[in-house]
Amino acid sequence: MQQPANANADHVRSRSQWALLVAIVLVVELAYVFFVSAGHMRDWHTYHTYIDYLAEGFRSGHLYISLAPTPELLASPDPFDGSNLYNWYWDASLYKKHYYLYWGPVPALLLAGVKIIFRIKAQVGDQYPVFAFTSLQLIAAALLLDRMATSRCGSSCWRSRSSASRTRRCTTSAAAAFTKPRSQAARRS
Repeated sequence: MQQPANANADHVRSRSQWALLVAIVLVVELAYVFFVSAGHMRDWHTYHTYIDYLAEGFRSGHLYISLAPTPELLASPDPFDGSNLYNWYWDASLYKKHYYLYWGPVPALLLAGVKIIFRIKAQVGDQYPVFAFTSLQLIAAALLLDRMATSRCGSSCWRSRSSASRTRRCTTSAAAAFTKPRSQAARRS
């Protein structure tokens, strides 16, 4: 049985679409590396280890970070006074002689799991989990956008010879994906 003439063309277009998508993701990843490395590209300097401190706290069986407040801060009659500013660990909340982080625990839980599985003892800078999570988000967003484009526009978006008409059809179809159709009663009034 012979395949239709345009089946091979669709396959080639599909490959070129994926190549374009991968190229865009790689360019964005390169920008991520630039930002995470503070422009050095090869050397990723560690500026903070908040996630690692919380991961170590979880591994030790508690919810506070593994970094203890300074004795001067704890000995102060009012640790929240402005004169104790230099004794504080930034972005941490002091409660009952322990520091807590006020953001979500998921990155630290995942990092604790990775450190347990791979038996990592060294301190891990925040730039590594942040880079990994933003990369996963980028890949998920690219796959979602690709899926939305092909499911709402169909292959007609990619078969159009004119890029202007393809953009117009895909934009209209993608916008329709996010709007609910009005009911019959709403249309009459």
